[in-house]
Amino acid sequence: VCSSTGMSVPPGVVTVACWSMSAYKANDLIRSRAGRSARLLWLALVTATLSLTVQLYAPALDRLAGTPNLAGVAAGCLALVSVATAQTFLLTMRYEGGALRQRLRWRLLALATSVVLLTTVFLLTATPYPLTDPSAHDGAPAGTAPAPYAILDVPYLAWAMVEIAALAARFTRIAARPLLRAGFCPVVVAAVLCLLHLAVKVTTIAG
Repeated sequence: VCSSTGMSVPPGVVTVACWSMSAYKANDLIRSRAGRSARLLWLALVTATLSLTVQLYAPALDRLAGTPNLAGVAAGCLALVSVATAQTFLLTMRYEGGALRQRLRWRLLALATSVVLLTTVFLLTATPYPLTDPSAHDGAPAGTAPAPYAILDVPYLAWAMVEIAALAARFTRIAARPLLRAGFCPVVVAAVLCLLHLAVKVTTIAG
């Protein structure tokens, strides 16, 4: 994570901060018996934090499992779940009843399909190489073609981010409280940045 001054924040610091927020919110949920929306937000935070943690210790986890890039795929699946949970949170604020259930059903199916497809293709196509290879990156040593599974999470993530950005933008316009409206602005920015990141990823792999 980089700041505008060019100084970098160690990934471990971000991960510790996320775990601290997760623990704080968990304690708050237990004490206040918060509703579904608060639980969804907490779940999105926890799964995102787990994804960051797995990425942080990916080399060690890969050596422990004996499978190159297994940790990276696990982190990707956790990220998918985190995004889907955030998507669900916003949908529950927009819809209710049958309309909500129908939308959640299709999004749950899309999430499950993405996770199963990503995992299956990884297991079928992962190329073995020495786990101590310093040039190894993203499932293959440097200089080789991108792994076939590297792009499989893009369709769902792109769809979810477009919907998250649209719903959050809508809430910035209609929310009654200024603080609530302001809270949705970073969500829109984050979703747009994620879409740009996905575009760069696709361009890099295609190139």
